[in-house]
Amino acid sequence: MSQGPVLGGQGAALVGDALSTLGIASAVSIGSNWRDVRHGAMTPAQAVLNGVAKGAAATLILKATTRSTPLQIILAMGVLAGAGFLIDSTMKKDKRELCAIAGESRG
Repeated sequence: MSQGPVLGGQGAALVGDALSTLGIASAVSIGSNWRDVRHGAMTPAQAVLNGVAKGAAATLILKATTRSTPLQIILAMGVLAGAGFLIDSTMKKDKRELCAIAGESRG
């Protein structure tokens, strides 16, 4: 009875590296999103989804880029920052929406 393909040493290491990068990057982002949760800008579910999206983007970008020179590192940093900006621009409320929320909670 076959159990299907089994990852060898190097394959398992790559999956482990990807999962650890995803987990660490997601956790950092989720933690920073909690400020937005406390201020009503995001729900807890949105904070987690945003964090996992950023973690996935970081995992893909770090997997796809070479970072052996200072210039390559700076370029990877720029791509990561841009991805984070796009994710936040899509998922987080803007200042006008936050002001409307604050006004509703007072009135």
